Amino acid sequence: MLALPAALTLFALVLGPSIAVLGLSFTDYRMGMSGMSWVGVENYQALTTNAGLRGSIANTLLFVLFVAPISVFGGLWVAILVAETGRLRPV
Repeated sequence: MLALPAALTLFALVLGPSIAVLGLSFTDYRMGMSGMSWVGVENYQALTTNAGLRGSIANTLLFVLFVAPISVFGGLWVAILVAETGRLRPV
């Protein structure tokens, strides 16, 4: 019973919208337009022939492999340097 609020929140904020988006990906739905029709995997077939897909994947990999780790370890390094100076230590 104690986990019920957390489970409901998880479903409402993460799983519910994820399932809805997955379902919408198989339609030709456009925001602001009335109606939609089932297109199946046509959207995914169009995605594989898209010229910008390779560039998007390359940019994502660049970010994940280089930018994010450098930001995290750079911040950690600065925190260690500040902690070593003793300026932020409690009295």
